[in-house]
Amino acid sequence: MKQNNYISYAIQFLLLAVLQIIIIKQEYVIFNGIGFCFVYVMFLLGLPLNLPRSITMTIGMISGLIIDTFYNTPGMNAAACVLIMYLRPYTYKFLNPQGGIESVFNISISSVGLRWFSIYALALIFVHHSSLFFIHTASTSLIWSTIGKIFISTLYTYLVILLIQYLFFASRSKR
Repeated sequence: MKQNNYISYAIQFLLLAVLQIIIIKQEYVIFNGIGFCFVYVMFLLGLPLNLPRSITMTIGMISGLIIDTFYNTPGMNAAACVLIMYLRPYTYKFLNPQGGIESVFNISISSVGLRWFSIYALALIFVHHSSLFFIHTASTSLIWSTIGKIFISTLYTYLVILLIQYLFFASRSKR
């Protein structure tokens, strides 16, 4: 990967982290305590496919720890991010159509299409949110409210990621 690609990924993470920490963290963006958006996950989902798993898991841990610092959730986002970075290669290999997406450098709607991206993103966002909320709850007494929180937050995060993809990334490939 070229150095300017590293810079563009760093800028993308910085922008998504700022969006997450300054805007989305606010109470008016949360749906009555049951719908949370973790838009920074978009950065992890779009990392290049050819990066070694150890590097993507390290990136996941660092990005999760940065978010944990501002959310006062010691290690919870980091654990969820490391988990999805570990499962990511299995997910796209499982979803990989015959003839594949190996030629795709990174995953976005413009590179793999809406249907494939949606299945891939929803699966990993669901895993991220499931691990995050179950770690946060740390008990089975609130299982139904936690499951509701997972589904609503997964849909909320997915819709915000779609909006960002169409507003900023899809238009770039048409220029």
